[in-house]
Amino acid sequence: MNKTKLFLFFLLAVFQFSMAQNNKELKEWANQGQTKETDFFAEIPFHYVDHYIILDIEQNDKTYQFMFDTGAEASVIDPAVLEEFETISEGNADVFGPVINNGKVNYVSIKNIVIGGIHFENTGAIGMDMGFSEKVFAEKLDGIIGSSLIKKAVWQIDYKNKLLRVANNIDKFEIDENTEKINMHLKESGWGTENVALTIEDEEFQFAFDTGNGRRKFVANPEDLKKVLRNHKKSRLELNLKDQPTDYRFIANTVKIGDMILENQVIDAENEVGTSKLIGNRFLEDYLVTVDFKNHHLFLKKNRSTPNDEIAQFELIFKPNYQSKKLEVYKAEKDFNKKHKIEKGAVVQSINEKDLSGLTKEALLNFWQNEWLSLQKQNSLDLVLSQNGKKVNLKIHKIDINS
Repeated sequence: MNKTKLFLFFLLAVFQFSMAQNNKELKEWANQGQTKETDFFAEIPFHYVDHYIILDIEQNDKTYQFMFDTGAEASVIDPAVLEEFETISEGNADVFGPVINNGKVNYVSIKNIVIGGIHFENTGAIGMDMGFSEKVFAEKLDGIIGSSLIKKAVWQIDYKNKLLRVANNIDKFEIDENTEKINMHLKESGWGTENVALTIEDEEFQFAFDTGNGRRKFVANPEDLKKVLRNHKKSRLELNLKDQPTDYRFIANTVKIGDMILENQVIDAENEVGTSKLIGNRFLEDYLVTVDFKNHHLFLKKNRSTPNDEIAQFELIFKPNYQSKKLEVYKAEKDFNKKHKIEKGAVVQSINEKDLSGLTKEALLNFWQNEWLSLQKQNSLDLVLSQNGKKVNLKIHKIDINS
């Protein structure tokens, strides 16, 4: 296989291959493979970590952690772990992206990988250092189970019970009258991620079905959503940092997917996603999700009642960086930032006199998963930030945005 360029965008856990070169070879490589078993059904427990699906995969009496990601066009395995599998080298590619080290990766075919007792044979994958995943998940992931493997079977995602079910045929699952059947569409390339039609108010889009998006329910680039954004000029949240492009959050009056019409849904318009438009786990987790890739059908059955979305958040948005062991400022409300000029890289030193400097990775994880949930219920917070070597004292307040 000749050299091909690959773009990996992991911030929302989705990666896409450039279609510029050798699409025929990429299609053959991504679509190859099958299951050893012809008649099967299995249940696989998963960990649900910050709205991401993480699987334990056994290989050579060792346990490895892989993300289950329908938005990844192929599986990814860290080179250290790849050595545990029998593979066939298919060539190499150049890889680049905002959160990884640019360089070359290997295309391979994995002769056998076992998930839930099912043998997936000769599926395409790339070998790439997964070190960048530690920043998001606190622990380095060993790989990603992507579309090149997932499409060899029918899957059901039971978020409520944290179970994946996998079968050879859609008939192994009970699809009743309370289940919504939605058509999916494969891209012109003939492989990779599948899209569903999503109508936001009166404008229709194609959004990727992406279980690797744990950050947002629905997210797309502001340029793609500019018409809808104009309709919400007085009812949207504008977010940026100094010298950074502006992102937006708003509540769409209606979102239609299949025959379902959902009211008051939060939509995120973020520059970081590039040209991607993604449906993620924060939407899907309200449903029992069954996916029949062979026939391009997505089935959704409501598993819990949910209130209409609201936007009630602080003037600053944070996220933990488990590599640096710091709580970072991710975004700021535009008018607040115009006044205080918060820059990318600003670090939270304390919240309400709770010292967050010098934390271990485990302490940061515990703060984010426990204490932060309680702090979010308050209407204001007292902060000390560190920016350009200087400490800044701030009070932030909660903002409420109505549809």
